[in-house]
Amino acid sequence: MLCRDGKMDESAESLRKLFKALEKFEPTNSEIYYEIAQLFSRCSSRNPQILTETYHFAEKSNTLVPSNANYLIELGFECIFMKQAKNAVKFFRNATKIDDNSIQALCGLTLCQLLESGNTTQVRKF
Repeated sequence: MLCRDGKMDESAESLRKLFKALEKFEPTNSEIYYEIAQLFSRCSSRNPQILTETYHFAEKSNTLVPSNANYLIELGFECIFMKQAKNAVKFFRNATKIDDNSIQALCGLTLCQLLESGNTTQVRKF
């Protein structure tokens, strides 16, 4: 529905239904919440309705396993997609506290710095 038809309202509603179903049948499966957040946020065309829903999935995965740096990194990227670079920095920094060798977290921090420094050629490409 999201990729084929581009129906954002219906897709957001389907994601809400999926979230409720997962809470009922897979309440402790943090990995599935994480993977769904990644998949649909990347296909969202930065639509605010879809990103709101994918953020809930990412947040749930982090709530279930707060010690997983990848879940924090995903929350950071969700914030970047929603143009909330200051919130993203917090998630990326927390991810580096868990895994100080995480290239993704360091790249996320660098991207936030680029976004905060203004409209440059590098930022427009992202």
